[in-house]
Amino acid sequence: LDSTALVHELYLRLEEICRVEWRGRKHFLAVASRLMRRILIDHARRRRSTRRGGSRTHVPLLESHAWVDPGLDELLALDEALDRLEAIDERRCRVVECRFLVGLTVAETAATLGVSSGTVKRDWRMARAWLEREPAHPQGRVLLGSFELQRGNVDAAVELLESAVTDYPDYFAALNNLAVAYDRLGDARALEMALRAYEISPGVAAIADTVGWIHVRSG
Repeated sequence: LDSTALVHELYLRLEEICRVEWRGRKHFLAVASRLMRRILIDHARRRRSTRRGGSRTHVPLLESHAWVDPGLDELLALDEALDRLEAIDERRCRVVECRFLVGLTVAETAATLGVSSGTVKRDWRMARAWLEREPAHPQGRVLLGSFELQRGNVDAAVELLESAVTDYPDYFAALNNLAVAYDRLGDARALEMALRAYEISPGVAAIADTVGWIHVRSG
């Protein structure tokens, strides 16, 4: 589900509720963030119902990079984790939806939820820490890190992916995506991470692409 298809689906669902009396931009963005989450989860469920086996998806990230999709089950696990977070602290769940799923800035999230930017930063930091612990497997951290990487937040991605690799040194998705992040930063460890991922899972196309691209870049 690319960004164009995601926006199109969001538009269609908003049309279905066109009779809603919008109470301004904040109300619209709040509803849109909830719908965005539902669209992503519904799409994941449809893909899982038609897919067999444990194959990983080759997902374009940058012009010459690919990251390894942590998997549909992990996205569904994240949705369940958000449900649990919502039961504990609804506002922090809304912050995650706005920042993580919709990609709103801190200021936009604050305006949407009617709170200060400082509150959003604190909620985002605490909610992210909670979510990193909640999916006990490293897939949660890889999923969060991959989204940060896709949005250009490379330092945040590195922090999450390094944590996953430290705890699970043979997890190929974490190694590959960390290699991509390191390469974005010009970090010489990029090739080492990519080669480790390739040794573990040589049949994954995204990893082969990452190794080849880093070799080209490093001469």
